[in-house]
Amino acid sequence: MKNIRFTFALLATVFSSVTCFCQQAATSVSIPQKAIHTAFPFLLINSDARTGAMGESGVAFLDDKNSLFSNPSKIAFSEARNVSAVSYSPIMKSLADGISLSSLSTVFRVNAKQSIGGTIRYLSLGTFELVNDDRQSVGAFNPREMAIDLSYAQTFGDQLAIALTGRFINSSLRSSGFLGDTNAGNASGFGVDISAIYKNEVTLVDRNLLFSVGMDISNIGPKISYSAQQKEFLPTNLKIGSSLCLPMAGADKFTLSLDLNKLLVPSPNYYGPDQQNRSYLDKSVPSAIFSSFSDADGGISEEISEISVATGIEFFFKNKFALRGGYFYESPSKGNRRYLTLGTGIVFSRLALDIGYIAANPDKTPMANALKFTLFLRI
Repeated sequence: MKNIRFTFALLATVFSSVTCFCQQAATSVSIPQKAIHTAFPFLLINSDARTGAMGESGVAFLDDKNSLFSNPSKIAFSEARNVSAVSYSPIMKSLADGISLSSLSTVFRVNAKQSIGGTIRYLSLGTFELVNDDRQSVGAFNPREMAIDLSYAQTFGDQLAIALTGRFINSSLRSSGFLGDTNAGNASGFGVDISAIYKNEVTLVDRNLLFSVGMDISNIGPKISYSAQQKEFLPTNLKIGSSLCLPMAGADKFTLSLDLNKLLVPSPNYYGPDQQNRSYLDKSVPSAIFSSFSDADGGISEEISEISVATGIEFFFKNKFALRGGYFYESPSKGNRRYLTLGTGIVFSRLALDIGYIAANPDKTPMANALKFTLFLRI
């Protein structure tokens, strides 16, 4: 049988892009790397440009046209009959060329209390040449991952909304003929999200502010197998946050946001490639979720270090033009992603365009220097 293989460098790029994008080199060799690894890590990348411009925060945004990717419950408060969006971002340029994340979303308001929405996310890992043992080209392969979501959201009174999302996920990281006849590198799975948002008007120094808190527990589902030898957890993630919107003179407004994220999967109980103990992968999904707040070897201090922080600000002028900025922080021992974000937005009647930019050193995140574009149509 003809032995078809990727060149080693390209294969390493694919798997590091998909399964290890969150783990970066520590700023000091004395800091142990205990970044948490999961299947389908692309599910943690938000393709929305507004969110990307505000430090990856946004679980509690209220006026959010692309909320299906941060907190689907917000679509229950949608005033438009239909909002559709398309996003595109060339990412991970420091790892390889041709990697991009694209998404398509649409929301329909069923009635004053209910809305439904759907999304498609597609991660392309570029084109890789297949060669045989004589290093002769035998074709090309386009590894990719994708997810399809369907969400239902309902309001409970004027201040609370809750949503449930179902998700199908598929990964294709190998071509037919690569690695023999095995199915290693390909996988499919499903997951669900539970999200909620609460909003209320508060008065501060004689000013009426719109305050909101949001929560999204995403990617709850069975473990995924890329090979017969090992199963991986989905990136089950708890995101909670708040947002404060201050109306200003005329139609101007100022928004602050803060999100906290924690993966609800087991903490790795090893400190290096020569000291691995992967027994934590044997936990059941419910056990992993509930024990994820107390299973770290380093105790409470390590559990706290597993919480990443995202914060952002937005100035919106005359409901037509926005300037945005933000900051994302992750502990050095848990991935070491730390970067500033910038962005802008402009509204043309029923159309809107958002642009986000991650201003980071490639040593801090493989998402460094990534641009995100989102185009909206509101009906």
